[in-house]
Amino acid sequence: MEIAEIWARDQPRQQVLRVDAQVDLIEMHPRVVHELDCLHPYGAGNPEPTLAAHDVAVLSCRVVGNGHLKLTVRHRNSQPFDGIGFRMGELAESKLATGARMDLAFVPELNRWNGLERVQLRLRDLRESQI
Repeated sequence: MEIAEIWARDQPRQQVLRVDAQVDLIEMHPRVVHELDCLHPYGAGNPEPTLAAHDVAVLSCRVVGNGHLKLTVRHRNSQPFDGIGFRMGELAESKLATGARMDLAFVPELNRWNGLERVQLRLRDLRESQI
């Protein structure tokens, strides 16, 4: 046991992001978000659902507020979706460009504005597409 502790101390730790399901963004309707909201309350024993979409096209990206990433993306023939990545603004300069293909991990949320209800993606993580 002591050898394992010594070895583990010298290794960089990797955070693990658990994804509950892979989805196609064309399936992300307000109705789906309402159904996921039935899983509340979220906490230590009941984490909020995290979804993934692969090979998503970046239509636009910019930094907003205090270093937050604002994306507009499309997945195959889906409508455009807005995404927000809190404290992820540095990615706009280093990894992202219009036309980039990305894999996203996100929590779907409803954005209500001006009488309209749209699905917004709260980004948990992203990477260059592996496809």
